[in-house]
Amino acid sequence: DVLHRDVSPENVFLTKDSHIKLIDFGSAKIFVTEKDRTCSVSVKPGLSPLEQYDGNGNQGPWTDIYALASMFYQSVSGIPVQEAPARQENDKLEPLSKVCPTIPRGWSEIIGKALNLNASERYRSISELLEDVDKIITLSVGDDTQYRRKTKANPVIIIEKSKHKNLKEFTQLSIDRDKEYSLGRS
Repeated sequence: DVLHRDVSPENVFLTKDSHIKLIDFGSAKIFVTEKDRTCSVSVKPGLSPLEQYDGNGNQGPWTDIYALASMFYQSVSGIPVQEAPARQENDKLEPLSKVCPTIPRGWSEIIGKALNLNASERYRSISELLEDVDKIITLSVGDDTQYRRKTKANPVIIIEKSKHKNLKEFTQLSIDRDKEYSLGRS
């Protein structure tokens, strides 16, 4: 029953034991009902849905789901999602399976629904999203190879709007799978 409202790469950590940790609940709000909508405006470009740009926007679990899907989209494709107001004007978001042909159509559809600009057409809860994920996982276990990944993803680090003189506004660095890395905020 907590809206994080700041789900972003810098607030998600992977531990040595491969556990995912969500930190920084400074923008969090207790979610009581859909009628309890008043929230301060707190946005992260490309990660915040339209309703988060308005203090009276209808925020709920679907708000954090948008941010999670945006992170997934960028992590897999290397392409940042446009800011929601810009998407509303001229949506250039391509389906994930189009920009990343190795991504199965089912995963692309899940991410597409989670990134819907219309909050009422997004997943209403993580449980609802996971129901669709379970359907895909069930299909991939069977003989239907259309949902199986044909190649391993190459992990990367994406640096945006770097203050370093020798790096562009958008830099992608490859990661060696056999090395351990430590990332910080600075």
